[in-house]
Amino acid sequence: METTVYEVAAQLRVDNNFEAAVEKLATLAPPINEFTDMFTRASISRVATTRYLLREIEHAKRVTGEVAVEAPDKVHAEHIYPQTPSSTKWSNHTQMINRIVNLTLLSKRLNIGIKNADFAT
Repeated sequence: METTVYEVAAQLRVDNNFEAAVEKLATLAPPINEFTDMFTRASISRVATTRYLLREIEHAKRVTGEVAVEAPDKVHAEHIYPQTPSSTKWSNHTQMINRIVNLTLLSKRLNIGIKNADFAT
């Protein structure tokens, strides 16, 4: 991948052919159904990475620009199914807690208010 990206960047400097660059880089990407499957199972443990991904997804879905995601001091990346549930842990607990599909952005104030409320299944 690194070699291909380097080659594309070098060629782009020579000919400024962005369409060809995008086409060449697209060959590195898996088919959309494979990417979707991998993405739903992706586990992200770094909070900053989680917040970044969720913010970018939100911005991409809100093409009108009506919503701005606040700074990290005001917005938390929160687990929907909690890291430390007060009831019985799910059998796949370890695999689920840091998956992107189990995370959401939540205001700091609201997150502190609900703490570790029970997760309704």
